[in-house]
Amino acid sequence: MTLWISPKRLKLLQRIGAINLPPFPPFLQFPIPPSPTEPLTPPSNSAMSNTIIDGRQILKPVAPSKRPITERPTSDSSDKSDSRNAFFPKELADIIAIRQRRE
Repeated sequence: MTLWISPKRLKLLQRIGAINLPPFPPFLQFPIPPSPTEPLTPPSNSAMSNTIIDGRQILKPVAPSKRPITERPTSDSSDKSDSRNAFFPKELADIIAIRQRRE
């Protein structure tokens, strides 16, 4: 059975010597990460890690202006309403689409 004692009452009991509790255990010590100004150590096999990891080639980033343009289909107003109603049940989406066409 666990007895709960308020922190205020616990301090009082410790002061008068009615209760002797060991001090709290020290916090776990974790290694301190290196400061951001320290240079990072490269991986042991840097030549291999730059090209292929787990059988997949690492691609170098390309500026957005140099990426090939992908064709995007033109959308009209009915496509927009369909995409907005995509998460509704079909019956409700049909009702909304009919009302939007009337307007």
